[in-house]
Amino acid sequence: MASKQSIPTKTSDPVYDLVHSMSRMEKRYFNINTQSIKNNRGKTPDYYILFEILDKMKIYDKVKAEQKLLQKLGKEGFSNFTVKKVELYDVLMKSLRNYTFKQTKKSADYIKVLIRDANFLFKRGLFKDTERHLKEARKLAEKCGDTLSLIEINRFERKYILTTRSKNMEKKLSAIHEESIFLFKNLKEEDEIRKDYELIVSKRLKINRLTNEKEIKEFRLNFSHLTKLEKIQPLSNLSKRYLDNALSEYHYLLGENESYLQKRLAILDWWEDNEIWRNQSPHFYIVALSNLLTGYGRLNLYDEYLYILKKIEKIKPNNQYEEAMRFHRLMINRQVYFLNKGLIDEVCNLSYAIEKGIKNHKLNEGVQIVLIFNVIVAFFVSKKYKECIKWVKLYDPFKKMEIAKIQIQFAQILKLIAFYELEDLDELEKHIKLTERYFDHQVGLSRHALDNIILRTIKRMGKITPKEQTKIITELRVTLDALPLKTKRRFGFDEIDLWVNSKIRRTTIIQLLQERNKMKEKP
Repeated sequence: MASKQSIPTKTSDPVYDLVHSMSRMEKRYFNINTQSIKNNRGKTPDYYILFEILDKMKIYDKVKAEQKLLQKLGKEGFSNFTVKKVELYDVLMKSLRNYTFKQTKKSADYIKVLIRDANFLFKRGLFKDTERHLKEARKLAEKCGDTLSLIEINRFERKYILTTRSKNMEKKLSAIHEESIFLFKNLKEEDEIRKDYELIVSKRLKINRLTNEKEIKEFRLNFSHLTKLEKIQPLSNLSKRYLDNALSEYHYLLGENESYLQKRLAILDWWEDNEIWRNQSPHFYIVALSNLLTGYGRLNLYDEYLYILKKIEKIKPNNQYEEAMRFHRLMINRQVYFLNKGLIDEVCNLSYAIEKGIKNHKLNEGVQIVLIFNVIVAFFVSKKYKECIKWVKLYDPFKKMEIAKIQIQFAQILKLIAFYELEDLDELEKHIKLTERYFDHQVGLSRHALDNIILRTIKRMGKITPKEQTKIITELRVTLDALPLKTKRRFGFDEIDLWVNSKIRRTTIIQLLQERNKMKEKP
């Protein structure tokens, strides 16, 4: 099992963060290049000594890092710790840019490199080479529809024409001025659509779906122009991307699942058609694929998952951030696929990879909570109660968090049921008291909340005979059936519902899931 220490600790130091963002190959590249400097000078650079110190630190400690560097360099060689850090940061940035240059040439980022190099050559009076770089930059920018870069190139070309006093100067400048008007029109269009997208996303991050009729009407009114824009052709390449993203979130909030899926498919088509942007931003491509799976999931089209998961697997991350994103998107969507197909053992089998991934990748707390919770559910459903309890313990560092609170609190209920099923009454009684305090003081649950209903039921069942337990389970079944529809749709209700039915019918939850899946497959 992963330990509490496996959860990454946040740090605010940019140099330490940069060191720990590097992949094994990036560190190897940096080491090889530093080694050649060492061989030439016969001395290891100070910045590399600091690099090794920071690389070995699991949690950043400025005082310890400064003391270790002082010990290595001695008082004569040690000047100022901040200066040493700045030096290391600059050298690392240069090394990382050099390492990723080959990949950059295949992406939209290369446009900026060409413009930068053109400016460098222009200042040296090397005008032919300047023109060659500008032409290459324009060709690449036009290919991927990068309006902002085309505006930058347009402005540079004006300066170039005036400086070199080329033939047909007036005609060329006139054409460039006309292009400028067209480009700024496109940029304004892109910016307005992007603004709408960001407004819709900010709302979507707060709520999963609009349900209030007044809010729905107002929302439709505020963004009705987006559906009209969809029919306008042609839109610029980036306007098309932003519009499809905006409309997908628009349909998501309105609960229009089929329209959401269609927009997600259109977004995937855009990424498939734009390899240069895909190479620049693999993490956005991963998100697009993952959101498409969300679209399939909302319509219970889980058979479509495997094809998309294979596409995510084939993506080559450029750095640790992209690698971590690919890992957590793959794992969560695999969990969703297996859980909804009733392949519970497969979810349990992912636990080792998830344990390792949480330890090796810098995942945010929300992602960790979801990954851990799905493993908890899988072990619970498959009656592997000891493993279930061990994974619930991983939530200790998150207890006071607002994010994903409902998953943390519901995991405590599954833990109590696990102790009950193991007939470990001492631990059950102990954790009932702990859970009561947690619900009262940290969560503030009402007496009628689902979690408290289950808590009270388990508390009663731990003190009576098996025959009386059957009676209480039957009473719980009646209580659950009488709950309002909103509560039945609540997170965790399904697992409790299955567990209660398994006790009444004296069968396993897995058997009930298999029966449910067969019913779904019937025409």
